[in-house]
Amino acid sequence: MGKNIRKPFVIHPYLFAIIPVIFLYAHNIDRTTLTSALLPMIVLLCTAVIFTQLLWFILRDIIKSGLIVSIILFIFFSHGHLHLLLLDWLSKNFIYKASWDKINLLSKMDIVLHLPLFMVWFMISRRLINIILKRKVDFFLATKFLNTFSVFMISFSIINIGLYSYKKDIHQKTNIEYHKSSSIVGLETKPDIYYIILDGYGREDILRDLYNFDNGDFLNYLAKKGFYVASKSCSNYAWTFLSLPSSLNFEFINYLTNDVGIESNDLRIPFEMIKNNQVAQFLRGKGYLFVHFKSTWGATLSNKYADIEIGYEDGLFRDEFLRILVQTTALKFLTSMITEDLAQSHLYTFKMLESVPDIQDPTFTFVHLVLPHHPFIFDSNGNVKHHVTLLDQFQANMWEKKDDYIEQLIFVNKKMKVVIDTILKKSITPPIIILQSDHGPQVFGVSNDTFIKARMAILNAYYLPRSNYLLYDSITPVNTFRLVFSHYFGEKISLLDDKSYVSTFEKPYNFKVVSCSDKFEYK
Repeated sequence: MGKNIRKPFVIHPYLFAIIPVIFLYAHNIDRTTLTSALLPMIVLLCTAVIFTQLLWFILRDIIKSGLIVSIILFIFFSHGHLHLLLLDWLSKNFIYKASWDKINLLSKMDIVLHLPLFMVWFMISRRLINIILKRKVDFFLATKFLNTFSVFMISFSIINIGLYSYKKDIHQKTNIEYHKSSSIVGLETKPDIYYIILDGYGREDILRDLYNFDNGDFLNYLAKKGFYVASKSCSNYAWTFLSLPSSLNFEFINYLTNDVGIESNDLRIPFEMIKNNQVAQFLRGKGYLFVHFKSTWGATLSNKYADIEIGYEDGLFRDEFLRILVQTTALKFLTSMITEDLAQSHLYTFKMLESVPDIQDPTFTFVHLVLPHHPFIFDSNGNVKHHVTLLDQFQANMWEKKDDYIEQLIFVNKKMKVVIDTILKKSITPPIIILQSDHGPQVFGVSNDTFIKARMAILNAYYLPRSNYLLYDSITPVNTFRLVFSHYFGEKISLLDDKSYVSTFEKPYNFKVVSCSDKFEYK
């Protein structure tokens, strides 16, 4: 009498479909949202279910169907990682030893590598699937192992997410008290306030001496329009996720070292400080609408605290989380589609900025343009470069593409001229416009002192109606709104010492004070 052997329940293909997404989310939970992870999880899970059931309908064997789908998923999620590893190996052993244009060669190799990899994957998958289909074995043990392994992997990530959720509550510190008056000193009507961040935009002397680029045309334009350009300005911090919470809360944030630990790289608190910032809170209390432009970077991707959010909604890859996820899969070759989404998002921001003066109520508009920061997707005339490096996890750092950086910067200059002209023309009351960088570019092949100065020296330009005399050439972002609020709103907020702090990406709260205000002279 034969035994009725119970087949194991097949769950591994469904779990393997979402494990990479949950793993990526768990390791970036402080800099992304669950919403960003939900869409790819749902799509991948549904795809795995459909393919597994379709194969079961054909083969009438759920175990073999599950194994085949898991093999395909493994290849799908491994392609991007293997592609990066091969590119890294080629760059270290061949490309960087070559005498020709290394950066362009690497970019071409990035594209060419996909075809041989796909051929290898095809041969491997064909061989494994043939084994599964032709072998007269039940594969019970393999299925049980994969079920157990997939449960362990997903549990590991879920536990990490759970532990993270039990960390202490996010909090902010402020020692500043505000007056309740909503009037503005010396003005009958409230001016619109624009805070425009141009990510990675270097100071004039850095561009001249390290990039061989004269930015005089744009700076002269700003001066003629009535802007004050702080020629010795430096960022207070070396990273966007530290610089923006400092300037938007007009305080130094070194106290975070004690809050999160000097060894920590937890970005939850600074991300929240960017979103729920003191500048917006203060101005909303004065009757302003908070207008937030959606960016392509985590902390400024959206803002639930804003009264109005403006952003390009048609692009699937505006979300940084989704871009990173796709770049680790077999869809990595879709660089052109991702680049187009990024480009359209930036162009939409430029376009919609011109419409803000049409809003009847006084507005505080915050714009974080992730330009001229890489990826370098625009040439100097605004043409979109569709085959560019979007992720840089190997030796060829994208900041090394100096010509591409300058081309994108020139395009930004052109678009900002149009935006500024339009805002000034359409504004009934002269607006306050702050055009500022969060940090400068990274320059390689130079001394450590030069590297730091280039990173910290920033563009910092102010359009303050009838009040430019208040400014000085070494003002830093931490004092931007201290000065604005003191002068225009009568707040008794003193200026802080203009200091700059550097830290590494791995240990962002291990701050070291540096000096960069002196005009740079390259020797």
